[in-house]
Amino acid sequence: MGSDPIKIMISLQTKLSDLSGIGPTRLKAFQKLGLQTVEDLIYHFPRYFENWGRPITISQLKSKGKGVIKVKVILVHQRKTFKKKMFLTEAIVSDNKDSLKVIWFNQPFLKKILENKEIYLAGKITSDPSYGLSLINPVWEKINPYPIHTTGLVPVYPLTSKLTQKQIRSFIWLIFKKNSYFKDWLPDEIKKEQNLIDFDWAIRQIHFPSSLDNFKKAKKRLEFDELFLLTLANRIVRQTLKNKNAPSITFNSELTNKFLKTLPFKLTPSQKKESWRIIKDIEKPHPMNRLLCGDVGSGKTIVAILSILNCLNNNYQAVYMAPTEILAFQFFERTKKMFKDFPFKIALMTKSNLYLNEKQFKTKKALIKNIKEDGVNLIIGTHSLIAGEDTLKIKNLGLVIIDEQHRFGVEQRAKLAKNEKKGLSPHFLSLSATPIPRSLALTLYGDLDISYLSDMPEGRKKVITKIFNEEEKKFAYKAIRERLEKKELAFIICPLIDPSGKVNSKSVKEEYAKIKKEFSNFKVEMLHGKVKSQEKIKIIQDFSQGKINILVTTNIIEAGIDIPKATIMLILSAERFGLSQLYQLRGRIGRSEKQAYCFLIYENVGEAKKRLEAFLRAKNGLELAKEDLILRGPGALFGYEQTGHLAKFSLIDFKNISSIENVKKVALKFSSKYDIKKFPELWKKIKNYISS
Repeated sequence: MGSDPIKIMISLQTKLSDLSGIGPTRLKAFQKLGLQTVEDLIYHFPRYFENWGRPITISQLKSKGKGVIKVKVILVHQRKTFKKKMFLTEAIVSDNKDSLKVIWFNQPFLKKILENKEIYLAGKITSDPSYGLSLINPVWEKINPYPIHTTGLVPVYPLTSKLTQKQIRSFIWLIFKKNSYFKDWLPDEIKKEQNLIDFDWAIRQIHFPSSLDNFKKAKKRLEFDELFLLTLANRIVRQTLKNKNAPSITFNSELTNKFLKTLPFKLTPSQKKESWRIIKDIEKPHPMNRLLCGDVGSGKTIVAILSILNCLNNNYQAVYMAPTEILAFQFFERTKKMFKDFPFKIALMTKSNLYLNEKQFKTKKALIKNIKEDGVNLIIGTHSLIAGEDTLKIKNLGLVIIDEQHRFGVEQRAKLAKNEKKGLSPHFLSLSATPIPRSLALTLYGDLDISYLSDMPEGRKKVITKIFNEEEKKFAYKAIRERLEKKELAFIICPLIDPSGKVNSKSVKEEYAKIKKEFSNFKVEMLHGKVKSQEKIKIIQDFSQGKINILVTTNIIEAGIDIPKATIMLILSAERFGLSQLYQLRGRIGRSEKQAYCFLIYENVGEAKKRLEAFLRAKNGLELAKEDLILRGPGALFGYEQTGHLAKFSLIDFKNISSIENVKKVALKFSSKYDIKKFPELWKKIKNYISS
């Protein structure tokens, strides 16, 4: 960036759109990263650092192969390559003792900028047959007192198209330059007790550390901030809920027992225990806010349905919100079947499916009108329930159930709670199959009461899991054929939709053609995120009914899909998945009394095989989550890109449970000792945190 683009007085609340240098295109790119304000930008932390060190000579660079040099551009010219039809900018640079060739691809503007200039260059020496010994596409920066792109520890940020590393670094640096001091909000007592550095110093050092030690101090402070705010915010949310009123939903034992007798299975001990806890919660005149965790296949859905049954029997309405259209449609079909002997009206509202019992609607507006007029008992849907102008208003809402709750942000969940009647707030039950260690869950979800389903339904057999390399895949094919001949169904999972030249992994489209040829006497179909919603549902329906024998798919089927006839799964390029992801995927089979098989095919040896062997060793999802924390960290723990509540936790080391617990104790002790509102900066921070 040339001249200073930030001409106005700025604060943390200043919108990025108000900064000169950020036009509509660049603003859109920032917004794609979730960055709207100056505060958002300075909290956009680096993913890692490139350590270029201090400047060295050309001679030293040739010897080391990598580093930063301070040079003058002696000669620069451009040419267009004949074969690849791209611009080549070639330069000769010198440090007064030695010279070096430098090459940039498709950057014709550099000739005018760099000619006869003194610059820093950071990169790796390449010995290429075409270009000889040279620096290819190095990072460059004009000589200045504070280089931020080429020397020392250089931050590397998460990016999106239309943004470069240089642009993000430059804007953050200029924000720091324009703000002489960022006021600290953490009480001095806490900083002193925990040996934490000042916020202003921490936020600057986290982006542009003067040393590795200073970076560690900055990370410690900002990680503490995240956990401290989280704990206090959770406590306040919990207290706020206690002060609200909710419908008291009376338990009907006769009705519940009548319903249970219609089920083809008996409840497990933990299903009975947690169902009773939920029933006692919703009888209280204050909103329940409970998280139901359970291993894959432990039967969370039936526990949720029992609470829905009692809610509807009390003439209150219930909402079930799923993260995908497939899951919403599956739950709609399941509840219709289970409630066939009850006079309940059930609606489905997703982007592509609008139903009231068997009646289909063309528009969301028409369905909402019917829900309003006909007093629908149970509304099932996705984010469509709360999206757009036609927001669903439910006048007698008693219970909200959110499946795979970590996929929804706090704001999304809160929208459903706004539909209040006579000052009553609905009860909330969240479901999660993500296996999280208890101590971690209690911190992340401190505003929730937590229930665990610790056992599995009767008659379930452990899935037999084996690891093969690519050459041994024929054994897996043989086993698949045997299962198919017994009228059972098979999943084949790939990490990619389309083939990629950058990533050596199996793709659905590529493998679909191969599988069709290999199993030519069976019906093969493919499923992935680019398939239209209606078609996705049709494919899942046909597969569950046995009209499709083999489904070649991505991890789109990872959560909630329940197809008892599916007994065998082949996961290709298994090393590309996190352990918790593999566990969730495997949970799609073994959902009947039949023996199920899961085969993991890996391509890259070494660490990949170790991880897959850890998968085999784990006795349950909780053990696996702990292994995953050690091997991959928090990204694998949750298995999804976070755009909601968990997106805040950008610095927390989830592997360090003891540190998490320590911060939690400090926060709770502080809030018990003081009225937080007497600390204005802290209180303001907490309120902003909760609202975001």
